Amino acid sequence: MNEDDGLSFMRKLAFDGRFLRLYQLADGVPFAGREVVFSGTVEQAEVSEKTVSFRLRDRLVELQKDLQPTRYLGTTTSAGKGVEGTENDLKDRPKPLAFGRVFEVPLVQVNAFDGLWQGAQNAIASCEAVYSSGLTLTRVGAAQPDLASLMAVTLTQGQYAVMLSPFIVRIGGKVTGTITADYTEGATAAQRTTAQLVRRILLFAGKVEGVDFLPADIAAFDTVAPAEQGVWCAPEDMQIQAPLYRLLAGVGGFLTTDRLGRFRFGQFRAPTGTPRAIFTEIEILDDGQAIETLATSDEGNGVPTSKVTVTHTQLWQTQDGSAVNGAVDDARRAYLKTATRSAVAEDASVKVRHLLASEITFASLLTNSTDATAEADRQLDLRKVRRDFIQIKVPSAAAVGIDLGDTVMVRVPLLGLDDGKLFVVTRMIEELDSEDDGEIEAVTLELWG
Repeated sequence: MNEDDGLSFMRKLAFDGRFLRLYQLADGVPFAGREVVFSGTVEQAEVSEKTVSFRLRDRLVELQKDLQPTRYLGTTTSAGKGVEGTENDLKDRPKPLAFGRVFEVPLVQVNAFDGLWQGAQNAIASCEAVYSSGLTLTRVGAAQPDLASLMAVTLTQGQYAVMLSPFIVRIGGKVTGTITADYTEGATAAQRTTAQLVRRILLFAGKVEGVDFLPADIAAFDTVAPAEQGVWCAPEDMQIQAPLYRLLAGVGGFLTTDRLGRFRFGQFRAPTGTPRAIFTEIEILDDGQAIETLATSDEGNGVPTSKVTVTHTQLWQTQDGSAVNGAVDDARRAYLKTATRSAVAEDASVKVRHLLASEITFASLLTNSTDATAEADRQLDLRKVRRDFIQIKVPSAAAVGIDLGDTVMVRVPLLGLDDGKLFVVTRMIEELDSEDDGEIEAVTLELWG
């Protein structure tokens, strides 16, 4: 309340982007017994003659900030051995990043005077190959520990040497055409899973494991999605969320926040196993409609899917025609021409029953056809049958212990749910009671299954 004008000074304060935590505290309970109702970000404060209100957003808005704060300085000259580009080409552009295994990445020329090219500012584990207009160059020596050592390597035309932290390539002789490379960040395949890449990107963005996201989510995601992926972040402005969503989309992943303000992620899967809770007519609150059916927002609009395509082995630079060196064979030319390859899973019987059966494509960053085929099969099994997307409201006591991604059962004599059906919790909305005593009265659950 601002009836005495005592809060008007807030108009001069900068609330935008600040972390906010909202607590509930019942009468007679000490402050130490408070319970978090919401954690998020303030968009802005609105101060009027009588009230002060805050526009709040969940913490996903934090992922709309730039991922890479480090920029090229543009200070490289012919007299030095810098890797900052010049004022006329790279100055103030963000330095590239790589997470996982990547193919045909166009390297950034950071020093034209000394033949130096960059693939990533962060450290990588290995460089598998470097190409000039698609033609494989010859590597000389082991990875060098620093720039001085890299410059000391003797190179001739068609040869190159590397340092891995940051990832810099030095090429001997005259360079023509596009320089690309295949390289790997993350020493083992177990360090290049979707969960591990999401983890490292969040850490790079300044998030704290155990505070901003949960190790348990990482472990659970690794268990169900152990395939490796790879993403390259080009030297251009890119939000934190961009590589995260690209990685998650390819394996049916999700990213959200919970009421404690933590980033939660995992793989969207069919409900299985023992339900965390069973909701019947007794638990479900009837506000005129006990169960509300919702429209799905997937590509097929809820219609069962007959065909799933998963793209994989992303080339970050395609080349064709005269851009490819004349010595490159036909097989590699065909490879360089296409940005991705595809794995397909199909069930023709679905079209017999569902005449408008959908065909869905997932653009993944998986690194091989075997893993892409397995994901296509999984997605088809998930989507080729009719699914229900419903919303119910239950008392807060009935929702204790339930979390996003949990499996629950709904058993009511409606909508064919007489024998009970398993659902996955996809969203939870907590409602304060109407008497304003600060307690959560009910929880609305969005369920898919």
